Amino acid sequence: MKYLPLIGLIVGAVLVLLLVFSALFAGALSGYDPIESSVEERLIPPSQRHPFGTDALGRDTLSRIVYGFREDLGVGGLAVLVSLVVGGAVGVVAGLVGGVLYKAAIYAMRFIAAGPGILFAVAIVSVWRGSLSIVVGIAVLLVPGFTRVVSGLVLCLKNDNANKGGYLLSALLAVLGRVSLSMALAILVYAGFSFIGLGAQPPTPELGAMIGEGRMYIRDAAHTLVYPGVALVVSVLSFNILGESLNAVAVRNVE
Repeated sequence: MKYLPLIGLIVGAVLVLLLVFSALFAGALSGYDPIESSVEERLIPPSQRHPFGTDALGRDTLSRIVYGFREDLGVGGLAVLVSLVVGGAVGVVAGLVGGVLYKAAIYAMRFIAAGPGILFAVAIVSVWRGSLSIVVGIAVLLVPGFTRVVSGLVLCLKNDNANKGGYLLSALLAVLGRVSLSMALAILVYAGFSFIGLGAQPPTPELGAMIGEGRMYIRDAAHTLVYPGVALVVSVLSFNILGESLNAVAVRNVE
C-alpha cells in the first residue's frame, strides 16, 4: 500500500501520455479520413481492414476515435486552462485576504458546484452556440474546484512559515492533481454535450457524438457504440488515476 500512489502515478502518466500522443499524431495513426464517407462500407463489423469497423456512413471508427481524442483533449484542455486562471486568481486573492472574503468565495463556489453550475453551463451552450461557448460552459463547472484548492494552499503557506518548502511541493502536486481531475470532468461534460446535440456538430469526430450516433445501431452494429464508449471510459479513467495519485502523493509529502 505504501507504493500504491506512486504506481498509480506512473500508470496514469503513461495512459495520459498515450492519449496525448494519439491526439498529436492522429493523422499518422488513423490511416483513414475520419470525415470521408463510403456508402458501400457502411456498418462493416471489425475486420483486418477496419479493426473497429465502420459507422452508418461508412467512416472508419478507429480513425474517428483517434481524432476524437484530439477534439476532446483540445476543448477540455482549453476549458481547464481558463478555469485554472480564473479559479486560481480568485483562490489566491481569497486566501491572501482571508476573513469574510475567503468565506464568501468558498460559499459562492460551493453554491455553483452544488447544481447551478451545470445549469449555467447548459444555458451558455444552448443560447450561445460555438466552440467558445462550450469552453466557457465547461470552465464554469471547473472554477470552484480550482478556487477551493488554491485558496486552501495559500492559507497553509501564509500561516505555516516553518514548513514552506514541503508545502510548496505539495501545492504544486495538488494543483497538478486538480488539473488532471478537471480534464477528466471536462472530457466527460463535453462528451455529454455532444451526446445530446449541444457539443461537437457533424461531421466532427468526437467520442460523445459517436456514442450518440451509435446507440441507434446497438443491436445490428454494436461496435459503433461500444468502441467509442470504451475510448471515453479510458480517457476519463486515465486522467482520474493520474489526478488521484498526484493528490495522494501531495498529502503524503506533507505528512
